[in-house]
Amino acid sequence: MIIGKRYQKCRRCNRKLKTEEAQKRGYGPHCFQLQRQEARKRNKDLMDIAEEMGLMKPENGKGEI
Repeated sequence: MIIGKRYQKCRRCNRKLKTEEAQKRGYGPHCFQLQRQEARKRNKDLMDIAEEMGLMKPENGKGEI
């Protein structure tokens, strides 16, 4: 994002952005939350997938193999 740029419309749904914070980031609150969730899914690595499959213990040390 360009410093100082203010978006008038959401980059995801094209609705008008009302708050200053939303205008700075380019997403309304709902679309921003969805964007973050999708980014987390894209950034999953093999360790996360292995944990989900039960092949490894979670990083916090809880869980069993």
